[in-house]
Amino acid sequence: MASMDEKLKDALKWHGEDLLKLQGVVGHAVSTKYVKGIDTKTPCITVYVKKKVPQSEISAENVIPALLTPEVQTDVVEVGEVVAWTTLASAPLGTSAPPAPPGTRDASAHLKKVRPVCGGISVGPTNFLMAGTIGLPLVYKANVPCILSNTHVLAPYWYKTDPSAPPGWDEKYGIHAGANIRQPSQMDGGIEPDDYIAQLLDWAEISLDKPNQIDAAIAELTVPAEATLLELGEYSSIADAQIGDQVTKSGRTTGVTSGQISALSVTMQVQYPHGVATMEGEIAINGSGFSAAGDSGSAIVRKSDRAVMALLFAGSSTITLGVPIKPVFDRFGLSLAPLGTPIQQALASIAGKYTIVWGFNNLTSQWVMYDPTDPGSTLTMLQKGGGYWIYLKESCQLNYQGFAWDLPAGWRLIGWIAES
Repeated sequence: MASMDEKLKDALKWHGEDLLKLQGVVGHAVSTKYVKGIDTKTPCITVYVKKKVPQSEISAENVIPALLTPEVQTDVVEVGEVVAWTTLASAPLGTSAPPAPPGTRDASAHLKKVRPVCGGISVGPTNFLMAGTIGLPLVYKANVPCILSNTHVLAPYWYKTDPSAPPGWDEKYGIHAGANIRQPSQMDGGIEPDDYIAQLLDWAEISLDKPNQIDAAIAELTVPAEATLLELGEYSSIADAQIGDQVTKSGRTTGVTSGQISALSVTMQVQYPHGVATMEGEIAINGSGFSAAGDSGSAIVRKSDRAVMALLFAGSSTITLGVPIKPVFDRFGLSLAPLGTPIQQALASIAGKYTIVWGFNNLTSQWVMYDPTDPGSTLTMLQKGGGYWIYLKESCQLNYQGFAWDLPAGWRLIGWIAES
């Protein structure tokens, strides 16, 4: 005998497309039925509408059925217009940043420059007056430190170059692999090049012609980072979301807020800057105040243990949407492995006794270098398991977290084994 969860999913499989064709319907999900604002705990298919109207004003063919099958009830929830939750002042080449939009609390710390980089802080692509949130510092393909946020935050590829842009603008500022990312965003006062923190690696495109599951992008870190969320602390695992889970997030605009997961398997029509996209397989949090424009990219975590469940990407005045985190990890090959040890911290015991360090980036197949006198050095962290050439002016002993290396003067190869 099929479980209720299977019956709900079967009902959506057979009736989901028809529901979306009804006038005013913008989405649907697996949820529980609410009566006069009280959760009855009865499993149902929630049908999202832009605006509720009396049934007497709806034509017969557009009435949402009370039952999809003899056992599957529906619930109708008004959500208004659901939009991608970035803060956008203008298309590329804007020159002045407006004040940050007000949130539900004082989120000023989330708008500032933060080093080491962490989750929950302002971020944006270079030379775009827009802002979102760094969700998580993570590791890409086992050994490349990166940040995770949304496509529409880090890689708004749908914008075309301003006709007045000078030659070479696209190569320096356009959306492409290697494009610079700022923290804080230009909208929040980030400057070029002092606040460059990462280079765009990869992103999931948002199609307007077919359903999408993921709104996410990653960028390779060029500055130190730590696996924490601003004002929430460390995260150390990922988990599947369940209806009723108590969750929290740290975001650029509204700071730290809390809510409850209200729906799974959400399909929703979301307004993006380049058009309306259908997003499916998402999670939802009902209620106002959980998020606002600029919180896109925030990590949604379980309140009890900060297990990461979803990546916030859209919302309205009454609902917040997130992409389940596991498909995002699978899409990009991400992990929660240690981000590495900041090189200045790693080599503090031999400061002044070496001149240069070289390492090899397996992702780009390029050598990277650290020079203590060069703030633009491309080697910023030592990865566990990595090998590094270091030139020593004198013999010395390198000590870190109980490990010790006796190093004669000259070029020496060390294997880094300490955790960050």
